[in-house]
Parts: sequence; structure tokens; C-alpha cells
Amino acid sequence: MANAVYERVRVAEFCYIGCFKEAEKAEDRIFHFRLDNKVLTVDSCRTFALRNGYNTFALRNDGECWLGNNTPYDRLGLETDPAKCPPLGGPWTNQVYLR
Repeated sequence: MANAVYERVRVAEFCYIGCFKEAEKAEDRIFHFRLDNKVLTVDSCRTFALRNGYNTFALRNDGECWLGNNTPYDRLGLETDPAKCPPLGGPWTNQVYLR
């Protein structure tokens, strides 16, 4: 079975890119816009991104939906430890989808 960190999966108009590291300091973060509520699903975050014109979204910290356009999601590098990359994102990792 392929490692989820490297496996690309299409979700409607978005493609799963991988699990990437996120900065702990707010001013250094890659994604800056977060929905106020926990989304808990890839589909809910994807739907919001599509309806609001975002070309990148990520799930972090067990279901927080983070959004952006032309976001440099790979600036801090790929997270290669599967334990830090649960399907809905970890505390300092983003499960990234790109349109």
C-alpha cells in the first residue's frame, strides 16, 4: 500500500499534493486564513474553497480548514513521518490540496 504522504488523490477539482510542515509561530505560517469552525472533512473544506475562489486548501490539527491562493505550501518541506500526518492534518502539518 502506498504511503499517504506521497500518494496523489483527486478530490473533485483538487489534487492531493501531500503532507507538509507548518510553522509554529503565527507570523511564519504558510496558510493564514482559517475557517472559524472545525470542518472535519476534506469535502467540506473543498466545497468552501471552490465556492469562494481559493486554489489551495489544507487540513490541519484534526480538521481545521486553511485556505489560500498560490500558497507556498512546500516552503518548510514535506513531512515524511506518517505519524505526524493523520488524514485531517496534525498540529504542525498541513494535508494540502491544490486546484
